[in-house]
Amino acid sequence: MRLKSMAGMVEVDIPLDYQRGYDRDKGMHWGRHLKNSLVSKNGGTHGLSGGFGVGAAPPRQKKRQDDRDDDLFLDWSEAVRQDKVLRTQTMGGTCPDSKEVQYMIGVFQGGIRAIAS
Repeated sequence: MRLKSMAGMVEVDIPLDYQRGYDRDKGMHWGRHLKNSLVSKNGGTHGLSGGFGVGAAPPRQKKRQDDRDDDLFLDWSEAVRQDKVLRTQTMGGTCPDSKEVQYMIGVFQGGIRAIAS
């Protein structure tokens, strides 16, 4: 969990179970693009706190067709080893004003249980 008090943002990295009930094709597709995006941003974060959606997009680097083809034909275990699989989802939002009503959305432990207050 990252609290960015100056920006008024909160980010939480949620791990995904990529072994069961996981669409491997989409996981490899999004993981590959996320890795390429992080490389082009020098490890910066995504979302509003990372500048996503503000101003023009940075110019894309041209990628050779051979490299693109190599990525498309990776097998699952090799893609996991090279960290080209979507393993976490980052969720973020703004910090609420301390004068506003605040709610707890839920807690997950063991199974799926939601606790609202």
